[in-house]
Amino acid sequence: MKKRIVCGSICIAVLLALGIFTLVGLNSVINNVILDGVVLAPETYNLWGANPGSSNTLTLRNFTFYNFTNPRGYLYRG
Repeated sequence: MKKRIVCGSICIAVLLALGIFTLVGLNSVINNVILDGVVLAPETYNLWGANPGSSNTLTLRNFTFYNFTNPRGYLYRG
C-alpha cells in the first residue's frame, strides 16, 4: 500500500512538472528553434540564397503581365 502511494505521488509530480514545462518552457524552446532557422546568415546561404541549394527544393514562379490601355478608367471604375 505504501509503495502504491509513493508511486502515485511520483507519477503526479512528473505529470505536473511536464504540464508546467509544456505551458511555460515549450513555447520559448519552439520560438528559439524557429528563430535560429529563419536567420539569413552567410553560414546558411545554401538554404536561402542558392536555388535549389542544399535543400533540393524546386522553386516555381508564376508571372502575370497586364497591359493597361486605359489605366484611369480601370482605377476609377474598376
